[in-house]
Amino acid sequence: MRQHDFSSLRILIVDDDRFFLSILTHVLHGFGVRDVSVTTSVRGAILRCTAGEFDAAFVDCRMPPNHGLDFINYIRRDPDCVCPSLPIIMVSAYAKRDVVKSAIQNGADSFLVKPIRPRDVLKRLVALMEYPESFVRSAGHRPKPDAPIEADKPDPTLEDVEDETVTGTVTLLA
Repeated sequence: MRQHDFSSLRILIVDDDRFFLSILTHVLHGFGVRDVSVTTSVRGAILRCTAGEFDAAFVDCRMPPNHGLDFINYIRRDPDCVCPSLPIIMVSAYAKRDVVKSAIQNGADSFLVKPIRPRDVLKRLVALMEYPESFVRSAGHRPKPDAPIEADKPDPTLEDVEDETVTGTVTLLA
């Protein structure tokens, strides 16, 4: 994997678990990302998205009273949203097949299973830099990247998953 400069990336993390916010922030800083914004609610995330531009968002799936899908629905479907093509990486400890499928069908670009591994976060950052067009949307179209992302082992797709619970990291590019 070639070297990348992530220092110019602006990342939003949306999670109600302050410990996870701290861990992911440290991981991103370790890869050279300087601009990391965090919020513990969907409402806070929506407010931050109207106030500033981000290159990607890591969003927890379940954050009562709202959920990560509420954030995705706002980003992808609200006509007032200023960033409808924001790359969204859904993050959750709930990795049942239906949760992953629902996240991807609703507009998440990728899915990370908690506990996260730094190398999986790095793969998402590399994909963001090398295949930015894979995150671009127009009129609901979700193009595929031109080439696969380098990895030690390919991540499973939904068709590869036989068990109801997914372990590790799942990347689905529709």
